[in-house]
Amino acid sequence: MCGQTVENNVRSKAELDHLLNWVTGYSHEELDTQVSVGKDCRSIIEQAPLCPYTERIKGVVCGVRLEKVEDMIMRELRYMDNFLDGLAPVKKSESILRTP
Repeated sequence: MCGQTVENNVRSKAELDHLLNWVTGYSHEELDTQVSVGKDCRSIIEQAPLCPYTERIKGVVCGVRLEKVEDMIMRELRYMDNFLDGLAPVKKSESILRTP
């Protein structure tokens, strides 16, 4: 994820944490543990329980249709990019999460 995207769109660390917890399936403490032991994004995603609702996410990130990305790791990273883009000041974080 691009650091500039995070700086431009995230209104608070709490909102970013909430979205990352949602997409990875990790609790706040579990995700902090993953980061504190030095795991990279790929390792975190490969071992994450992952939210089952991410399959509902549709759209285009960086010119790539999310639902057409075959590599699971890249798809999950694109979902996170999609969430970060959705954190623009005009959107509420509740509208970004795709739950039934």
